[in-house]
Amino acid sequence: MSQKKKANNNKCAHPPLKNDVSWIKQVHESYKDDVSKKKLRIYLQRFVSESEAIDATRQTNGFITDLNIYTTVQANAFLEQMCFDSAVKTRWAYTPNDLAKAAHEAGSDSSDFIKRDYEFALICLSTAACLNKRIAGLSEFKPGAKTKTGRRKQNKSSFRRLDAVFRHLRNALAHGQYLRVVKPDGSVWWALQDANGKGNVTARMLLKEDTLDAWVNLLSLRDKRYRDKS
Repeated sequence: MSQKKKANNNKCAHPPLKNDVSWIKQVHESYKDDVSKKKLRIYLQRFVSESEAIDATRQTNGFITDLNIYTTVQANAFLEQMCFDSAVKTRWAYTPNDLAKAAHEAGSDSSDFIKRDYEFALICLSTAACLNKRIAGLSEFKPGAKTKTGRRKQNKSSFRRLDAVFRHLRNALAHGQYLRVVKPDGSVWWALQDANGKGNVTARMLLKEDTLDAWVNLLSLRDKRYRDKS
């Protein structure tokens, strides 16, 4: 790519969202009742201590091994079970700039994103070296592997998306970048955000508490560490 073309691309790039966390302080009573405290403990255990992101914790072996996800088809199926691209409106991004553009287009680039009345997830794909190494070791991506077509076509991005979900969810909870929101109709939602070392937002999610509970149950049913004990 020429220097002129690179300069034009940089000029046209949407500036990344900065990690403004003022929205976290909008509600102060969110975690004082027993139900809220119990929910938070469950999420911290399942999504942080037992995160399925590759090499995120020593408590797990990561989603590839623990959830038996060794192919693109299996990775896509699990994303569908988590309701991404269906109930949870999802935009996948390669860079914080791409994410910021998606947030702007969706009207979710300000602290008012917590007031949305629908579930959404803006997520930068994982690029961790440990993940890339694990993906490269899978049978369908090894040198000489037969190229598949259609729904079975190999796609490393499917694994990067799944790892990104677990990694950003883990980081948001571990770093205190979350907020439990009780809407006027009584429904309970969780706002979550992650950022990189430069302070640029790499994930922003607004999810119903029922959705997070469903993920906890789904992981417990699929995680062979739990099945082996039953």
